[in-house]
Amino acid sequence: MKHCEDHEHAEDHEHAEDHEHTEDPEHAEDHEHCENHEHCEDHEHCEDPEHAEDHEHAEDHEHAEDHEHAEDPEHTEDPEHTEDPEHTEDHEHTEDHNHEGHYHSEADEHIWLSLKIAVQACDIIADSLISLDEENANKYIQNLESYTNELKELDEQYETVTEHDYPNKVLIFGDRFPFRYLVDDYDLDYYAAFTGCSTDAEASFETIVFLTEKLNETNVDNICYISDNSKELAETIVKNSDNKNRPLIQFNSLETISPKDNLSYLDVMKANLVALEEVIK
Repeated sequence: MKHCEDHEHAEDHEHAEDHEHTEDPEHAEDHEHCENHEHCEDHEHCEDPEHAEDHEHAEDHEHAEDHEHAEDPEHTEDPEHTEDPEHTEDHEHTEDHNHEGHYHSEADEHIWLSLKIAVQACDIIADSLISLDEENANKYIQNLESYTNELKELDEQYETVTEHDYPNKVLIFGDRFPFRYLVDDYDLDYYAAFTGCSTDAEASFETIVFLTEKLNETNVDNICYISDNSKELAETIVKNSDNKNRPLIQFNSLETISPKDNLSYLDVMKANLVALEEVIK
């Protein structure tokens, strides 16, 4: 401690001729003790320059190690390995030539084209009506039971048709495809020119080629469409296929229906069942 105080307040020429150039080993030892923060008020001045350099080197080394550890390939996330293979395959299936496929994470507002979802929707609607008109609750409940029974019966007919041992389980649409929930319900495959929510009016050359190839590869005997306005695209695909006599089968997505058509939801879904059976049989 005595040497430390001497070193801070006065340079003793009897003990050290030049502290900056020649350091007395005994005083140097004391100088090392001066690095203790409890005994030296000024850490920067008491610190041995060589030790300070070592300290900086150690800190740089630690930072370098941390940086290397952060960039360690074993710890670095590999995009190729983090992707879900099933979702990757689906994504490639939908991106290829702008056609639609099994990309089930895509949003689709056409929930009414699923009979199973329709049953759930009726339950919600009935509950809301009863909460607003409790006096007629029994009537709402009776109507709900009657209508949902019809929906469930039609759903069973769909299951019977799609579970039949028909050779084809693929639908090819030369149009938009709003029936994603329906094909999911009955485990069917499909390809289409556009997604159900697409506003595209014209298919690209690549899309037409792709659907034509799928038509030939799957040996599907027909092609589907929805709107008469897009029927021409379906006809073009058939003309470019290896069987130019394939029939065109129309589905109804309930998007352009009007009161003058005098059709109920059940009527349309029954007509779609007839069209579906014609496609897959």
